[in-house]
Amino acid sequence: MSTRSIGRGTCPKCGREGTVVVKRLGDREYVYVKHGRTWHYIGPLDSVDLNSIIHEYTTSLPLKDSAGGGLSMSSGGAGSGKSIGKIIALIVGVLMIIIGVIIILEVGFLALSFLATSPASVLTVSLPVNNTMKALIIGAATHSKVTVTAVNAFFKVANAAVGTYTPGSLTWVNVTRVNESLFIGNYTSFTVITSNQSILIWPYKIVSGNALIIVNIATKGSAPSGTVTVNYLSLIFIVIPLALAGALIWGGVILYRWSRK
Repeated sequence: MSTRSIGRGTCPKCGREGTVVVKRLGDREYVYVKHGRTWHYIGPLDSVDLNSIIHEYTTSLPLKDSAGGGLSMSSGGAGSGKSIGKIIALIVGVLMIIIGVIIILEVGFLALSFLATSPASVLTVSLPVNNTMKALIIGAATHSKVTVTAVNAFFKVANAAVGTYTPGSLTWVNVTRVNESLFIGNYTSFTVITSNQSILIWPYKIVSGNALIIVNIATKGSAPSGTVTVNYLSLIFIVIPLALAGALIWGGVILYRWSRK
């Protein structure tokens, strides 16, 4: 327990002048007015309007829960003593939670809309890979699930320009026509849900002879009205927003709980 005098003022209990004292008990601070050996309890610090009691301050030290860092306190209950920092933390925390939930709903709605729609057609093609100087362009239609599997080879992936290639088409092009820095990954199997987005597959490494690229394209029907369409290059771009949403919600909860203390 610690005790400190913060000024001279009029006691609300008896109307006499006395020394205004703050006592700390645990994590709480309480206000008293001392008249010699007589002590009058006024109330918790965060619910007492010190300006209405004190007419002569004797300390400039900030008190716990003092809004603005000074000794001035406002009346109106325990919630009125919150600092501006905690109010800002409350607002930011709520916004972070809302944004995280929106991200999860968007990603989940895209996945559910794909799963809920029956395939309109399925195309499976096996293509031999003879060298590493060519890339395969897969023209995919809206809401298509493209699965690429390599046999005796490894490949990288990249996006092609939207609308450049006919949906369902498979076209080999020289790698020299494509910026190699656009390709990512080191795959033997790859699945992506596209939205009118063509995909480039570059078998950059052949392990042994008889290398193959097997392409499976499951084309979905038209998306329901009002569907929010999100383009993803690979499953990585589904995990990233979900991880971001989780971090936002977790951080928002922490800020919210701290602001309510």
